[in-house]
Order: sequence, then C-alpha cells, then structure tokens
Amino acid sequence: MTPENIQMVKDLDKALAYKQLISYGGLLKESHKALNLENVKMAI
Repeated sequence: MTPENIQMVKDLDKALAYKQLISYGGLLKESHKALNLENVKMAI
C-alpha cells in the first residue's frame, strides 16, 4: 500500500462517517417497494 492509498481510505472514512448507507436487493427490495417505505428508520 502506498501512502496515497492510505490517505484515500482515511479521507473516505471521514467523508462517509455517520452516513446511512443502505442498499436493498432481492426480496428486501420488493418488500420495501410494496410497503412504500421511504426511510429505514420508519420500519424499525
């Protein structure tokens, strides 16, 4: 690993910290669409 790669990972880590990154696939995607959910927090 180069110092540039390490710095890039650190930068991405800071940029994505506390972000809600969720992806739905397959059955979850169909269920999410059928329930018309906009936000995961609504389902909890």
